[in-house]
Amino acid sequence: MNGKVEPAAFRRLFGVVGLAFVLRAALPLAALAATWPRPPLIREPDSEGYALLAEELVATGQFTRHGRPELERTPGYVCFLIPGVLANHIDAVTIVLQCAVGGLTVLLTYQIALVVFERSNVAIVGAIACACEPLTVLYTSKLLSETLFTCLVAAFLYLFARYLCRGGWCDLIGSAMLLAAAIYIRPIALYLPIVLAMLIVAGRWRQSNTCLRLLGQVATFAALALGLPAAWIARNEIVAEYGHFSAMGDVNLYFWGAAGVEAARQGQPLADVQRAWGYSSTDTFLERNPEARGWMAAQRYGFFRSEARRILSESPGTTAFVYFDGIRSTLIDPGTQAFREYFRERQTPIAQLAKGPTSAWTRLRHALATRPHVVALHLSLQIVVLGYLALAVIGCLSEGNWQRFPVVVMLVTLGYLLLLSGGPAGYHRFRLPLVPILSVLAGAGWISLWNWSSNPKRPPLRDTG
Repeated sequence: MNGKVEPAAFRRLFGVVGLAFVLRAALPLAALAATWPRPPLIREPDSEGYALLAEELVATGQFTRHGRPELERTPGYVCFLIPGVLANHIDAVTIVLQCAVGGLTVLLTYQIALVVFERSNVAIVGAIACACEPLTVLYTSKLLSETLFTCLVAAFLYLFARYLCRGGWCDLIGSAMLLAAAIYIRPIALYLPIVLAMLIVAGRWRQSNTCLRLLGQVATFAALALGLPAAWIARNEIVAEYGHFSAMGDVNLYFWGAAGVEAARQGQPLADVQRAWGYSSTDTFLERNPEARGWMAAQRYGFFRSEARRILSESPGTTAFVYFDGIRSTLIDPGTQAFREYFRERQTPIAQLAKGPTSAWTRLRHALATRPHVVALHLSLQIVVLGYLALAVIGCLSEGNWQRFPVVVMLVTLGYLLLLSGGPAGYHRFRLPLVPILSVLAGAGWISLWNWSSNPKRPPLRDTG
């Protein structure tokens, strides 16, 4: 198929993209009806910072917060909010734009599967999986960067898969620029170009007829994907003598990573440790660290980085446990609480529905008696998450798909994003950028199972459409 969409497949794809848009537009409308006269919970703590930066950028033309150069947030998602600021309806306009972005992500997921597997049935199932994934539907209606970041990751993977299959320079350059744009949305992807560059050299060195050409392509990819973010590092150095891409990494390392390890060591809630360390109060931080009075911003972030590394290195066992627990949470947490918060339902975590040292079965029975709808929602979302993961594993293993180099690249990208989301900050919404990859593999897994169930003797993953 060479990545082309046949007329019949195009009609199906159009319907799937339309379904994705309808689902994403219907959720905020349903929430608005359910929570009236209050609006649904569109904004989370991170949202206010993005909105303030966008408003100041429009008003002053400078990327500042309260007149000071902003070092923690990067400008990618902030610029995406500008149309909403100009229209004076930032929440509504951004949600509409993100619904369109969500539909584009579904289209890109289809194209990725078509390029990698060259099977329209795999591609359409993967697109359906992406369109209906619950968390992608929910976070389209929140003022957070995950929806835009996920779309850019999918766009990058699409062009990068085309490059791997065809070797074209345009696809390579386009993928590098899209990855650089994704880094400006969420700095977590900053080191991904290095990982992928090394992977290309390792995976294609023996297969390349011209090693010099391969090295030139890798160097071009790395130069673009890293060089564009390097311009922001230069900006930070100029305005604040801070030679890093984003100070959010230092903040998270100290107030989430180190604080999480300290909380685990002391047996205290993480929020209590963060509060004591001054996470949300500069005055509290200065009382705890009086030597910090008069520090420049770069010095303060440097303290976060060095102190966090010291604390983490002192308890390697606890650090590893907390870190991998965050990865587990990112991968399998269904996000039940987020759905309930969005509809402004009074929060009672399932684990707390029955208090006291009772058995899990007793707590479950109590939860079923007092909050049956919460249990039903949680179980439904959990089944969906585990189903996606199971189908992705099947799709990866079917016919040795894991040996295909584009699949290897997708798995490395997935592993990179998942590993960097560990620690106490590990949260279900960090799974969103993985959804296009999981959906593509889940589509392959579903078709493999379908073919096997239709004819157990038939080899899996044979195109029927």
